[in-house]
Parts: sequence; structure tokens; C-alpha cells
Amino acid sequence: PPTAIQPAGDAATTTLMRESTTLEARRIRPPVKRLRAYQFVATGVVLLLVALTATVTLLHLRNQAELRAIASAENLARSMDQTMAGLIGQIDVALQASADDIQHEKLLSRDPTRLITERLNKQGKRLEILRSLRGTDAAGLVVYAAENGGPPVNLSDRDFFRMLRENPGRGLVINKPVLGRM
Repeated sequence: PPTAIQPAGDAATTTLMRESTTLEARRIRPPVKRLRAYQFVATGVVLLLVALTATVTLLHLRNQAELRAIASAENLARSMDQTMAGLIGQIDVALQASADDIQHEKLLSRDPTRLITERLNKQGKRLEILRSLRGTDAAGLVVYAAENGGPPVNLSDRDFFRMLRENPGRGLVINKPVLGRM
């Protein structure tokens, strides 16, 4: 039998519509909750990947910075070594030339002290790194120096003097730092 259409304002229809809406909402809610959970997990995974990538990148950059620092330190050390070797070589040549001048002046002059001192001063001015050049006699007394006056200075107790007195052909001797007497 056909059913009559009930008016829109009927209470039974309204109740059916409410129940229908509630059922549809219940069917929709679980997938929405699941979707939100997936979004939360996906966001966490993305953040974890970003943090991992940042950590790996920072470790790589730190390693690269350490390698560059090591290379720079090695280059600086090599440069300083070459510079010091060059300076020591220049000083050695100046000392050898001065020793030759002293021998030459002793042979040619009766009183070579003034001429030898002038030559040592000239040689010292050519190498700005040198504060001064001095020469001693066989006893260790400084006899050739720009600093005239004052009491005589004896260097016979210094290690470099003893080494060169025992072995005059030894060449350049570099001594540990000592407090100067002049």
C-alpha cells in the first residue's frame, strides 16, 4: 500500500533525519581521525628527516672546516720554516763574509779594530733583522762592536763560544736564547 507523504514539519521525519545525520557523521569521523593521525606521523617523520639531514650536513661541514684548518696550519708552518731558513741562510752568509773581512783586515792593517767594527756595522745594517754584529778575540772578549765604552764583555762562558773554540770550522751555531750582556 502506498504511503502518504507526510508534511515536512512532521516529528518522525525530523527524528529520522537526525539519526541519519548522526550515522553519517559517525561514519565520517573515524576516517578523519585516522587522517589526522597519519598527518601527525607524517609530520613527525618529515621533522625527523630534516633533523637528520641537518645533523649530517653539520658534521660534514665541521669535518671540512677541520681539514681546511689543518691544511692552513701546515701551509703556515711550511711558510714559516722557509722564511726562517732563508733568514738563517742570510745571517750565515753575512757572518761568513764578516769573518773573511776580519781575516783580511788583520793581515793588512796594524790596528784593524776600527775598520773591522765599521764593516760589522755596515753588514748589520744590510740585514735589518740583526740587531748588531760583534766579534771576539780568542779569549772571548768582545773587541769588535758598535757599542763602544763600558766595561769589557767576556763571552767565553757561552755555549756557542765554547763550541766554536773547540771546533772553529763548525760553521753557524744557533744557541738557546740567553740574556744579553751588552
